Amino acid sequence: MSADNTYILLVAGIGKRLLPITKNTPKCLARLDEKITLLDLTLSQLNHFGGNIILVCGYKKEKIKDNIKKKINSYQNLTFNIVENDGKFKENFYSVYLGLTNTNLKKDVVIINGDVIFETNILMKLINEKNTSMVIDKRRDLDNEDMKVKIADGYIKKIGKNLSISESDGEYIGLLKINKKDVVPFLDSLNLMMTNNIEDWYERGLQFMIDKGIKIIPLYTQNNIWKEIDNIEDLKYARKIFKVMSKKNLVVL
Repeated sequence: MSADNTYILLVAGIGKRLLPITKNTPKCLARLDEKITLLDLTLSQLNHFGGNIILVCGYKKEKIKDNIKKKINSYQNLTFNIVENDGKFKENFYSVYLGLTNTNLKKDVVIINGDVIFETNILMKLINEKNTSMVIDKRRDLDNEDMKVKIADGYIKKIGKNLSISESDGEYIGLLKINKKDVVPFLDSLNLMMTNNIEDWYERGLQFMIDKGIKIIPLYTQNNIWKEIDNIEDLKYARKIFKVMSKKNLVVL
């Protein structure tokens, strides 16, 4: 475990496709079973490694804060900095921008989408990687909503939902590590999006970096399970995954 680890956890979204569950509850507090929420699971995994959590909240932020307060004693290896997204920009690049402006820009940072369930082995692999890297599910059964990637010569060359399925080599699952030397260039790319009113996901900023010659390597999920939770069917599947993960002795709250 390392107190030097820095994580930006993105939990500001409304989660409209999870209605009615998210009518009065933020997406990250959707339950995986009768006791454990998606946020509980992610924080318990991060607690295993230790470090500082920058929690970027928005929708129903007070409920997220209350959840942390109630369970703070379970996170002995974590410190928290809660940042509020005021909704100035719609897409999640702004949450990442806010998170980065609240970090030490001279240290590595791990960025995690708050609506993803994943095995701890995936997180461990990402934390241990020294280079700027993205976790990729190298699969062919993609659709238009997936955040697709093109890989060549061992590096990410293109990323975006607009990539054609035929040219794509897999899906980015929402876990990213930025090496300390690339943190400021990434922040600059997001700032460029702000000043030019480019409303988009933060992956657009990564593409700007790639276009400037910054190398991003793919880390593959391999046989480790994961799931992005966008709708009710996704949540049902995530609950099944959670049961499998629990049987594999994953430590949860």
